[in-house]
Amino acid sequence: MVAPVASRLAQCRRAILLAALAFAAIAAPAQADCGGVVASYPHGWHRTYRPPLVIGDSTMIFAVPYLARQKMQGNARGCRQWSEGLDLIRSRKHSHSLPHLVVMALGANWVITRADIERAVRLVGPGHVLGIVVPREEGGGTSSDAYNVRQAGERHRKRVKVVDWPRYSSGHDNWFSGDGLHMTYTGAAAYARYIGRLKRFAAPPGRQPLT
Repeated sequence: MVAPVASRLAQCRRAILLAALAFAAIAAPAQADCGGVVASYPHGWHRTYRPPLVIGDSTMIFAVPYLARQKMQGNARGCRQWSEGLDLIRSRKHSHSLPHLVVMALGANWVITRADIERAVRLVGPGHVLGIVVPREEGGGTSSDAYNVRQAGERHRKRVKVVDWPRYSSGHDNWFSGDGLHMTYTGAAAYARYIGRLKRFAAPPGRQPLT
């Protein structure tokens, strides 16, 4: 009986390996289609603290240069999920380059749960401010993501600042492409200006705030 069992185990291992290779072959082109990171840094930054960091997905790509005009760092990548945003925050903390204000502008590629938000709050730490953009969904509506983000602002009034993009952008159909989610250049400029309202939280305590 040992030989047949060993043979079946070997066949199972081969099947698992082939399935993994097939998945990798599919996933690799999909990941490549997401593109690389699009980032910007505000020109002529001379403050003694770091400019705010805005972390986004494909919906934010057009807004990245406009964020620089708002004296904010923009970092966007297509297909980016909340977990990747946390990884970026973690990396900045490790390199001692995390600014006082961090803004998460994610949600187009997966759900945002209460647990996700609480992880972000803990990760940035009590010495920082976390901004969260309420995401629009395809078609221009909202979902449980919006509820969870708004509730986080109620729970952490001093530490979490909510940017309610769906409410602010309501009625501005020309700001969006056909999916109601990705922005035109006009919408991207408005998006950056709206997020720029958080600049008053950019400075650590005792430093001169941005205006």
